[in-house]
Amino acid sequence: MRVFIDSGGFLAVMDRDDPLHRAARDISARLESIRAQLYTSNFIVDETCTLVRARTSHSLAAQFLRSLKTSGIIILRVTPAMEAEAEHIFLRHADKDFSFTDCTSFALIETKRLDAVLSFDRHFSQYHFRHPVTNLADPRDVR
Repeated sequence: MRVFIDSGGFLAVMDRDDPLHRAARDISARLESIRAQLYTSNFIVDETCTLVRARTSHSLAAQFLRSLKTSGIIILRVTPAMEAEAEHIFLRHADKDFSFTDCTSFALIETKRLDAVLSFDRHFSQYHFRHPVTNLADPRDVR
């Protein structure tokens, strides 16, 4: 299984005070037990570092950055072509409040044909992928 991790997934795993911490840890343990290949993007690394710094501490954000080097998580680079696809998605969905980073993630997930998403962001559920993508999060969450 090939799984994309969103910033909310990273935050929930790292922040013990996050209300979704236990769920995120359980999902992470499941993914580890099935030896899932994990992916994220350079945009999500940026977003996660900023989010963790703002919600927890600089120390935890720095730990996150250091841990990526040995985690086995593949960091996909948002290329100019991916940015163009993200812009297309963003402009096409004016009725949604997708961030541009969300749209880059959607484009990468589609292009790389990833199987699932570790996210607690309702936008991943709202976006209709052209191939099956499972949101491993609780769909009631509206972060």
